[in-house]
Amino acid sequence: MIFRNFRIFGALALAFVFCTGSCMSGFYSRENQFLDNFFAIYTIDASDYPDDDVMRTYLGTQQAFPELNTGDLVQILGGLKFKKESLWGDSVRPVFYPAEVERFAGQLVRTMKAAGPEKRILLISRFDPDESVLSRMERTSVVIWNDSNGLNLLFGDIKDPVPYDDFLTDDNWTEVLPISFRKAYPDLSLIGSSAFEFKKVGEYDHETWAVIGSESMQSLMDGKAPTYEEDDSYFTETTEEPRGQGPAESEATLKEKLRQLGEAKKAGLITEEEYKSKREEILQSF
Repeated sequence: MIFRNFRIFGALALAFVFCTGSCMSGFYSRENQFLDNFFAIYTIDASDYPDDDVMRTYLGTQQAFPELNTGDLVQILGGLKFKKESLWGDSVRPVFYPAEVERFAGQLVRTMKAAGPEKRILLISRFDPDESVLSRMERTSVVIWNDSNGLNLLFGDIKDPVPYDDFLTDDNWTEVLPISFRKAYPDLSLIGSSAFEFKKVGEYDHETWAVIGSESMQSLMDGKAPTYEEDDSYFTETTEEPRGQGPAESEATLKEKLRQLGEAKKAGLITEEEYKSKREEILQSF
């Protein structure tokens, strides 16, 4: 519960920073290009977002997106990993799963081809790698654009549980906070490697802003990089490996899992024996 409150406080703090930087209005000027149950794609005018003159001094000259296909996107996005800190230790996991990328890759390629050099793309994806009665959708948001520095991937949320409310539908799952050009969340970072550079904002490395230069991009398009299924992705130069597919447990997720388990038993989806066994497993994992 403490950690969850810290995340909420951090999000509000970042939102406040964004408000003072006059960037929120630009973020919400986004134009919907595609929306289904699993991902949403928007475009935003580069002149609108960010509209902070100080931040603009750190940006390269906007350019058209490179010619990419769906396989390229699986290579680029499927190779990224991230680390999230919590009171129970650090969790290292893929930013996107291959099946997740395959869902949105085709539409993202089409949007890149249609968008002019003056556009940024906002992608919001939600995915449940477990697809079980006890698991939850997790949301990732990223702004993508190409400039003279390379292909920019600026992340906001990464594998953050989608808020759940018994009394609401999930139609508002795309309502994410503006993604900060200034700083990443203090508990969240991409796992770095030689395949991309963290964007420098002043003296600060923005650890959820990856810039893929032209040479790295060409290697991807030439098919020289290994695929995601290899033991170690081409993006990751670390001894840290993902420890399980689910997020680190917290008091909130524990209560939610137990609640869903009870509902499954009540609905007759599982037996009493299965209920007791799974309940014990959940409590032990916590």
